[in-house]
Amino acid sequence: NRGNAAGAIELFERVIAAAPADSNARYALAVALEKEGRKEEALSHFERVLLLNPDNDDVRKKIETLK
Repeated sequence: NRGNAAGAIELFERVIAAAPADSNARYALAVALEKEGRKEEALSHFERVLLLNPDNDDVRKKIETLK
């Protein structure tokens, strides 16, 4: 739900600040941002995940959906 997404965003932002290449945390952040309607921010993080994992077709589809 929306309340949990806001808390998750804060948590994942802290994880990413400590470990910028953590693609799992970055993906989770992107999903939470998307749930909150923050699509441009979510797109930016999904694109970063794709750079870290170029063979991830699920992320590629998420990016296409948000564009």
